[in-house]
Amino acid sequence: MFTSIPRLQDPAAAGREMHALVTELFPLCRSITGNGVRETLRRLGEVIPLELHEVPSGTPVFDWTVPKE
Repeated sequence: MFTSIPRLQDPAAAGREMHALVTELFPLCRSITGNGVRETLRRLGEVIPLELHEVPSGTPVFDWTVPKE
């Protein structure tokens, strides 16, 4: 299981950790909205600092409107 930013001193270990993370994330069903994206970002947030913001469906954003999930 990928739990930390890989150490640059050991490229092979870094590769194994990155592969483990991608293997974990690949099966998640992601689209522009939905629980798969939330789960992916939650998991990535355990590895790197992320600040997440949710925007309600129907919110206008420039020339686009946030779609329904």
